[in-house]
Amino acid sequence: MACELFSQDEKKVIEEFGQLLKSNAQNYGAESLSRLFMTNPGSKTYFDYSDFSMPNLKGHGEKVMNALAKAADNVDNLKGSLCDLAALHGKTLLVDPQNFPIFSRCIQVTLANNLSSFPPGHQLAIDKFLKAVYQNLSSKYR
Repeated sequence: MACELFSQDEKKVIEEFGQLLKSNAQNYGAESLSRLFMTNPGSKTYFDYSDFSMPNLKGHGEKVMNALAKAADNVDNLKGSLCDLAALHGKTLLVDPQNFPIFSRCIQVTLANNLSSFPPGHQLAIDKFLKAVYQNLSSKYR
């Protein structure tokens, strides 16, 4: 599965996205997970805690957003930077890869909800990046 190539403008947006995630990891992560669980309740089965309150979501959400920020820092080597996470999700956790595109949309809705400006060009670059991330995360399922 070939990953998308990113233009210099897209890389700049993705870099800014990574910085934004680092500075808001807990809140954006918790909100994105909350949106995922509300729109796709079956995705809750992958979590080992029964309390889906914001404090619990913040801890896991922070991990997810920091992993995305790290991937954004390594946009030219997504396969390498996501290899361990792909193996974890595909071989150990057995997360349904169909959850990744749904979660991607939840992240984008969270951004649109929290940013004063989220222009279409930025959304397109972030969508392209998130698609490349979930394609890489899905790579270890076979």
